[in-house]
Amino acid sequence: MKTKRRTVCQTCRTRRLGCDGMRPACSQCVFSGRECDGYQLNLVFIQHTAAKRGKKRPHSCSTESDEQAIMKPPESCRNNRELSGKDISQYQHAFPQDPFSSTTIEFTSVITNSFLPQYMHDVSITDSSAISVCASWVKVLPEIVSGHQIPSFLRSAIKFFALMIADAGPSCRSISYKSFEAYGTSLQQLKLAMLKSQSFSLELGAAILCLAISELTMGNSIEGFLSHASGFSALIEFCPPEWFTFNTFHFIYVGCRPILLFKAIMQRRSTFLAQEEWVTKPFEAYPPAAMQQFISEMAILPAILEEIDASKHLDQDEAIIKSQELDSNLQVVIDRLEILKSRFADDILERQVSNEGKSIFYADLLAANILSHIRSFEIICLMERVQLKRRMSTENHESSCQPWPESVRSRIHMLATDVCRTLTYMLKDEMGLYGPVSALFPLKIANSALRQCGPTPVEVNERFQKLIAILDRRGFPAEKHFS
Repeated sequence: MKTKRRTVCQTCRTRRLGCDGMRPACSQCVFSGRECDGYQLNLVFIQHTAAKRGKKRPHSCSTESDEQAIMKPPESCRNNRELSGKDISQYQHAFPQDPFSSTTIEFTSVITNSFLPQYMHDVSITDSSAISVCASWVKVLPEIVSGHQIPSFLRSAIKFFALMIADAGPSCRSISYKSFEAYGTSLQQLKLAMLKSQSFSLELGAAILCLAISELTMGNSIEGFLSHASGFSALIEFCPPEWFTFNTFHFIYVGCRPILLFKAIMQRRSTFLAQEEWVTKPFEAYPPAAMQQFISEMAILPAILEEIDASKHLDQDEAIIKSQELDSNLQVVIDRLEILKSRFADDILERQVSNEGKSIFYADLLAANILSHIRSFEIICLMERVQLKRRMSTENHESSCQPWPESVRSRIHMLATDVCRTLTYMLKDEMGLYGPVSALFPLKIANSALRQCGPTPVEVNERFQKLIAILDRRGFPAEKHFS
């Protein structure tokens, strides 16, 4: 049976090719590498207003050009290279009733509403508080899709991200086959775009970030997230840092810096984020907020981890000397963390809550976010120092089986407890999906440390299990991330 003409995409219609009507791009265009220009609808029905006194009124209808006029963003938002400074309220909608025939702008509104903390919905992107929590790449997503031509790979990635948010919600606990279909389409179109691309683009960067965060909600292996983060890192590093000094390029860069740093730490590979030009030039127009300063300070840690791994292949005498040097470098990082922690000492309020111990309250999300990462980074340094000290021991190989020093174990237990208490604050519903995404890395570090350093106190384990339950309820399958 032939496909109805109204489901033939414009590209296939022009070329007089067979079209299966798949959305957002037909199979013919996907496999041939062509840009699918979408589908033309002759009539678009809009909601009517009921007549008074029971009189019936017909549905209003308009042409496709009228529909575009309705959905078109204001003139000040159309240039995705210049920031309008407006909030995103014009894009805010509930999840579409028919998500498979919705527009990219509607899907974008789902992402911004669900991901951003509540207070950021009315904050301009040029406000420092919007930059500081590193959700700025989501904040500028409406700016990027406000152009006339949205690439098919970006449309697919945004659609998939929005569908994953719906699948991960409290009313849906599994991934629909339509989401898997959108995932496959996104990967295919992104691959084609990467092969054709000669340099970094806002659309390409936004698509990769959408897929990277979606991998976390899918609960697949961490390798999927790392693959997308590695691709994004390579695209950024290929460009001169001056590109990311102004406007949307700057905000998508600062929004991805935490992802790039966590990727480098998990892979134990040095990162370009530590290079002087990447620390200074992107912030010549917009001074770095506190979170960005923290990332710049800690960008040296992946290089230390890489050197630790490389030193394992040295001769014993050389390994001991190198281990001493690296141990000193880790102590320098710990000292920097203490200085950073002292800056936020006034933003922390502790109070006793019934018999459950102390709960921590913060002046804002920025303080909670930075302090949770400060503690997790200190845990990393302490764990690495234990391994280095064992290697520096000239005794027999049984030194690697010795129990952890009690002082280190107690310190890690205290830091892990503080991480859990901090993340309890960050996982509140009003923090949006940004809360769980930001909590994953510190919680993974705390979990790894507690497993390695010996028996875990009951109260620490109980706190950890409560957080796992919250993450699972928020759509981040715990058994995948912490197994």
